[in-house]
Amino acid sequence: MAIVTSLSIGSGFGQFHLWLDLLSHFKLVYIALLLVLLVGLLFLRCHKAGAITFALLLLTSRPVFSMYCPLVNSVRNDEGKLVLGLPQVRMRILQINPQADKNHQVSPAIGYVRELQPEVFVVTELSDQWKEALVAEFGDYPYRVVAGKYNSGIALFSKFPVLEQEVVYFPGDPVEHPQIRCRLKTIAGDIKCIVAHPTVPKKMVASRNAELLGLGETAARAGSPCLVLGDLNCSPWSYYFTRMLEAGKLIDSEQGFGPQPSWSTELLIPFVPIDHFLVSKDVVVLNRVVGPNIGSDHLPLYVDLLVRSLVTKP
Repeated sequence: MAIVTSLSIGSGFGQFHLWLDLLSHFKLVYIALLLVLLVGLLFLRCHKAGAITFALLLLTSRPVFSMYCPLVNSVRNDEGKLVLGLPQVRMRILQINPQADKNHQVSPAIGYVRELQPEVFVVTELSDQWKEALVAEFGDYPYRVVAGKYNSGIALFSKFPVLEQEVVYFPGDPVEHPQIRCRLKTIAGDIKCIVAHPTVPKKMVASRNAELLGLGETAARAGSPCLVLGDLNCSPWSYYFTRMLEAGKLIDSEQGFGPQPSWSTELLIPFVPIDHFLVSKDVVVLNRVVGPNIGSDHLPLYVDLLVRSLVTKP
């Protein structure tokens, strides 16, 4: 119990050390271990130790269960039906991290995109093989931004016109992961879209943390409805994730749906949500779904969105 207690409490102090921040990834594991421990203590009639474990379980579970609390917005009337103004725009956006350096089977990902028919989809951790296959297949997505090299490429495919597109390489990242920044032109107006894949927080944790904060600051300057998405190599319980949300005045799309782990399929079950959709207050998340295994260590993820400015009260 002492080990689980130390790990669980230590994960809340990520601002003080790299390893403490990394512990925040495993919040769901701590809850599972504490549940097993609690059941064992109750079976052995160790009531005092059981009470302490139960209190720790409540403390550990609080930031997880708070993610199930829905946001209050005006998109539904008293009967629970959507109330939309005109023109109406509902967007489905899909993101995929194919683990292209190891996963050479492109067809499952292509089939999943065809099944969902998103208006926009993004791909991170992209190899040259994947770039060529996706560009050749998705001619019906005429607007695209493709950037990067080796296996650290990134791409956006859209049925909406893409405006003001730029590719940015965050300074201090030796792996040279690119960011895509652009605006999607819709009949509701332009929507700022930022796609990113910060470096893995091992030896280059300072670079990842700086890029996360930079993403928030960029979103805050968007001047329009804004989306930030990608494999952010960060759990929603990380101190630096919270800083990014605060800096960008962003909302985690998991809010109201609960944690949706997307990594890693190489374990028994995925237990860390590191693939994210973040939205500004102008955007309402109608649905958020983790998809099936397509041969990667990440599960795909999609959201159904609508822009708050299209919503009118009854």
